[in-house]
Amino acid sequence: MASADLRPDEYAIYSAVFKAGPLTISELAAVVGMPLTTVSDYVQTMTGRGHARRWSNPLDSRSVLVALTDEGLAAHHAARASFAKVINRLRRALPLPEQEVIRALHALDDAVSQVLAELAAEDRRQRQPAAAAARPHPSLKSRS
Repeated sequence: MASADLRPDEYAIYSAVFKAGPLTISELAAVVGMPLTTVSDYVQTMTGRGHARRWSNPLDSRSVLVALTDEGLAAHHAARASFAKVINRLRRALPLPEQEVIRALHALDDAVSQVLAELAAEDRRQRQPAAAAARPHPSLKSRS
């Protein structure tokens, strides 16, 4: 992967622009699940390299659209080839069939989501009695 001109995180951004572009920086941030400021930094780097171009959004003058240039497409294509080689090596090194690994990862993701939801519910339940205890009982309120 050292031969790729893009880091894995950059490749992810380029791939999103390649698949969904042209798009606004806000739309790109939503697609990749990153903060707007982070995505804006990536776009600035991409335009500085000549890999992306920005232009005014005709539907909203407050935003700009972003798309890969020919140079950006070439960089994405070259990186895709490098990443494909690594992914194929990884697939060959898996101790289980790839679909079993994918199913196991989905099951792990489901289990983590379930436990996080349970922990959040427990936390809410623990806070409720504490909040109720902090409020004075209605019969103890002073009468004026």
